[in-house]
Amino acid sequence: MNSTQFNAHRDRGFGLPMALFVIVVLSFLLLSLTQLEESTAEGFSISLQSTRAFYAAESGAEIAMHQLFPPPNGKTVCTAVAATHTFSEPGLAGCSAELKCDENLVDGTLYFTVTSTGRCGAAADGAERTVVIGAH
Repeated sequence: MNSTQFNAHRDRGFGLPMALFVIVVLSFLLLSLTQLEESTAEGFSISLQSTRAFYAAESGAEIAMHQLFPPPNGKTVCTAVAATHTFSEPGLAGCSAELKCDENLVDGTLYFTVTSTGRCGAAADGAERTVVIGAH
C-alpha cells in the first residue's frame, strides 16, 4: 500500500464531524444575534416610553401654567390647577400627567411651584418623568 492510499483511508469520515461542528457554531451565533435583537428592541421601547412620559410631563406643566395664569382679570390660585390630566391626542394617547401646585409668599410676592409627573405605558414597559416649573 502506498502512502497516498493510506492517508486517504485514515482521513475518511472527517467531513461529518466538521459539518456538525460548523452547524453547532452557526447555531450559537444565530442564537446570540436573536437575543441581541430582542434586547435592542426592548431598549428602544423603553426609550420611546421615556420620551413620551417626558413630553406628557411637560405638556401637563404647560396646562397647569395656563390654568394658574388665566387671561386678564382672572384670579391666580393653586386650586385652579387640575389634579390629573389624561391625554388622548396622537403621540401621547395612553399617557397621563399628575399635577401639583404649591404657593409660597415671600416678601409680599406670591411664588408658585408646579410639579408635573408624566406617566406612559404599563408597569413593566412604563416610564415616569417629572418636570418642575416655578413662576410668580
